Amino acid sequence: ASFRTQQGGASGNYRLGLAAGWSEHSDRFDWRAGLSFATEYAYLSTGGNIGATWNLPGRNTALSADLQVYLDTVKLIRFDGDNEGSEGRDTYTLDLGWQQVLTPLDLMSVDLSLTRQSGFLATSYNSVFPPSGESSEELPDSRLRTSLTARWRHSLDPLSAVEIGGRYYT
Repeated sequence: ASFRTQQGGASGNYRLGLAAGWSEHSDRFDWRAGLSFATEYAYLSTGGNIGATWNLPGRNTALSADLQVYLDTVKLIRFDGDNEGSEGRDTYTLDLGWQQVLTPLDLMSVDLSLTRQSGFLATSYNSVFPPSGESSEELPDSRLRTSLTARWRHSLDPLSAVEIGGRYYT
C-alpha cells in the first residue's frame, strides 16, 4: 500500500493518492490485484486492477493478462473560469503480454494494449485558437486506443543493460 501527496507547480494544487495491492507468486502462476483512489481540486479518480501471469515450463516464457478500470469525475472549469459542473470519464484497459528469454543475456517482450474511454475526455481548462478566437478544447465522448509494443533488452553486465523497442498506436 502507498500514500502520496504532491503539489503541482503551476497551480499550487494538492493531489492526494492512496493505493493498495496484493500479489501471489508460484512456479506456474502469478496473480495480482489492486485498488487506487486519487483526488485533487478538479479531479476524483477511483480505480482497480487485476492480472495474472502464466509461466510456462522452464520459466523462459511468460504470458500475462491485466485488466485496469478507472472511474473518474472531472470538474469542468474552463479556461475562462466558467464552472460547468462535473462529468464522468471511464477508462477500461486490457493488457496482454508475452515475455521470452532468448539467451541468458537477452530478453524479448511483446505487449498489446486495448483501451476504451468514454465520458469527458478533454482537459477542461485547455483552450484552442481557431480564427474566431479562443474557445474550449472539445473531444469526442468516446475513443478506442490500441498500442503494440516490442522490446529487446541485452544485459551488458550485472548492473547495466541496453534496450531497443518500438510502439505502434492506433
